[in-house]
Amino acid sequence: MLPTIEGYAASVLSEIDTATTTVVSNDLAALDTASDINPQLRGAMTDTSVPGIIRAAVLADVLQGKVDAVSLQLATYAIRVSPAQDANTSLHDLAVFVETFRRDGLVAASSLGLTMARSRVAGFADARLARLTPVDMEQIEDDLFRWARTIESTDELRRLLTDRDITIAARQAVVQSLIGSRAHAQAVAIALYVVEGGRARDVVGTLDFLVGHNVDLQIKIDPSLLAGVVVHVGDMRLDATTR
Repeated sequence: MLPTIEGYAASVLSEIDTATTTVVSNDLAALDTASDINPQLRGAMTDTSVPGIIRAAVLADVLQGKVDAVSLQLATYAIRVSPAQDANTSLHDLAVFVETFRRDGLVAASSLGLTMARSRVAGFADARLARLTPVDMEQIEDDLFRWARTIESTDELRRLLTDRDITIAARQAVVQSLIGSRAHAQAVAIALYVVEGGRARDVVGTLDFLVGHNVDLQIKIDPSLLAGVVVHVGDMRLDATTR
């Protein structure tokens, strides 16, 4: 399964109820079967001369009013981001993924290489950001950027979030406790998924990949401090000092 589609589907499925998940699973299973037995449909989705966005629009026209809105959202995204020659496989993999989620209540994120893990997180972020206003988008980008800088400049926090011997749930609890009430809800959701769907050693790199910013650290020694560090990123302040 393409990592981008996996992340996108994980995000969408986490926000719908059990009944809707069942409907979506049935819709996608039927679409998977239809794409196998209908050469015209399969040809429209796998035409290498047509951009993904157009192939997705064609599929949307075919499915409009025939499947659940979430099914339509997932299927058209899969077609849009898949290379044409892989479109049929992507639909099949998506159907299997959703059915596994319906049956088990989750699909554990497998270990991936750096590039693919970042793509998986980017797919999750695509789903979370799809319908937000520019103001929300700006706030989320700012929140994620600040969070990356906080991790980068705080040794103990960075150690906790990149330690693969600490469970994902425990690392996510750290994220939730520090930014859960201070950042945009979708920024928090993305930051939590970075821990789940990204590589443990690449938390900061994945966040920077999402927001596309580099930063120069400015370090000042305060002789009045006995130990610890104070981190300032914009108006965010994290104080872990002994005076």
